[in-house]
Amino acid sequence: MPPARVPSARRVAVALGCCAGLVVSVLASGCRQWGTHDRAPAPSAPPDGPARDAAALDSNARLDELASQYLADTAAASPVNATWLGVHGWDDRLDDTSAAAQAREAGRLRRVLERLEELPARGLDAEHRLDRALLERHARLALFEVTDVQALEHNPIRYVSIASSGVHELLLGELDTLPDRLRAMVGRLGRVRPLFDEARKNLSNPSELHTRRAIELLQSTRAFLAETLPKVVVAVGDDRLVADFRAAQGDALRAIDDTLNFFQKDLLARSHGEVALGAARLLERLRLREAVDLPPDALLALLVAASDRELKAAQKRFEEAAKVVAPGRTPPDALRLLDDDHPTAEQLLPAVQQAVEQAWALVQARHLLTLPPEVPQVQPMPPFLWGYALVDAAGPFEPRASYALYVDPVNPSWDRKTKDEHLRAFGRAPMLLFAVHEPLAHRVHAEAVRRSPSTMQRLGVAGAFTEGFPRYLGQLLLDEGPTPGDPRARLAQRREVLLSWCRLVASLRIHALGARLDDAAKLFSDVAWMDDSVARREAERVAIDPMTLDEALGLAALLRLRDDYARARGEAYSPAALHQAMLAHGTLPLALLRRQILGADPGPLL
Repeated sequence: MPPARVPSARRVAVALGCCAGLVVSVLASGCRQWGTHDRAPAPSAPPDGPARDAAALDSNARLDELASQYLADTAAASPVNATWLGVHGWDDRLDDTSAAAQAREAGRLRRVLERLEELPARGLDAEHRLDRALLERHARLALFEVTDVQALEHNPIRYVSIASSGVHELLLGELDTLPDRLRAMVGRLGRVRPLFDEARKNLSNPSELHTRRAIELLQSTRAFLAETLPKVVVAVGDDRLVADFRAAQGDALRAIDDTLNFFQKDLLARSHGEVALGAARLLERLRLREAVDLPPDALLALLVAASDRELKAAQKRFEEAAKVVAPGRTPPDALRLLDDDHPTAEQLLPAVQQAVEQAWALVQARHLLTLPPEVPQVQPMPPFLWGYALVDAAGPFEPRASYALYVDPVNPSWDRKTKDEHLRAFGRAPMLLFAVHEPLAHRVHAEAVRRSPSTMQRLGVAGAFTEGFPRYLGQLLLDEGPTPGDPRARLAQRREVLLSWCRLVASLRIHALGARLDDAAKLFSDVAWMDDSVARREAERVAIDPMTLDEALGLAALLRLRDDYARARGEAYSPAALHQAMLAHGTLPLALLRRQILGADPGPLL
């Protein structure tokens, strides 16, 4: 059977097949430059000494110093996230989720904001004014999550994610670094029990949905640790290290068993909390994430109006495309045609490679982006990794750029049903969309973040841009001109855009407008033609993660930015110039991005 599908904080689900529920698990990770695991991350805080008189530094240098210290302290507060970032001083540790640690973190963030008050924007140059805005936004958002959202008190999934991501972030990388990564993994596995001990202390009245999903994910994590992870030690050849790993693995599995028992027999019975984040917290999170100055009521009105309008338009475009693919038949019939058109087991990897090369050629022919000269080469997935397809990209602070695209080949030992399900996830038309989305768009903006000129521009990755830019690029390619596989490729793209808007509308309705899960599920079944069981699962996904709205929000904002920029530039408009400007500072929050490109009065976001 295929390896267990396990949750990860850095996993992005990308539909290859238009049949809902068949997704590609893509782990965008930055596990690179493994070596000694000392306590000094790079970049580190400046050294002590009498020569370091902060009062003597000019404002720009003082902000740089504050940002450098902020990165070091942020990495120490979340070792799992630090590993992804490429800051490897804490690779053998998991996040400290104790109440005392959260109180210290809140105090640290307040002190950062106090120091920023001493550095007014008017004393900075333009580049540092942007950095100051990013640092303030990052610290305010982090403080809001600790003090207002308080996921560690209400969301058991957070603990499962820390444990599973802590392992997964150490799995990717060059084979010659396996021993170092395995040593770090031994340390993290040994910290699984303290992590879940804190869960017992901290969790109070989560929603039933969150607890049930945490149980599912923890069961998957257990299967992964027990059955798939041991395959990583085969390549090491160090008996002492293997013995240490097995001892730590045993401790972690026992801790997981105890936690499953706690979740199932104790926590679930008292899980009566609200699943919704609530309008005030959702809107404040959006305002902070995207640097939006609108009052909450105005932001909600803007989002509701735009989402209702765009959802209707996306539904109409999708149904028109379905009629072209399957005249006289239903949209689900058209989608099944996409799933049925897939490569054989022998053709799978070459077909994905061809789709990646087609995506590269399309973008270059239309002069949309400056691409890396080398087209990614598809590689068979190593046996200790998991998923249908997996992207491994270096994190923003890794000293060396690297990139790998893995595809899980068909295992000859699988039964016929499993082989067929696996191949149907690689429909030829959706495969082109995947190639545009993951190996191309995500790689381009990941490299843009790595090249950003400052610490905060590399640290301050914005969710709506990160998720919206690939969808935006796919729409440019597949809605404006002939593409390989038309009209099936266009149907695949319009299906994904429709689902993105359904998720945004469902997120607003559940988390801000008081809708029930049944109402959200009906939206997916009525508008996106999903089967009832799949629609329910999609609604639950939105309820658990409100920020599934990022993709549609980013898509809409970037299309609006494109139109406003083109109008302002007139005949001098160049898509390549626009996209270069979009990526010049990494992935900025949407409102800051508009101001950077359009000036001080950029107009509405949507």
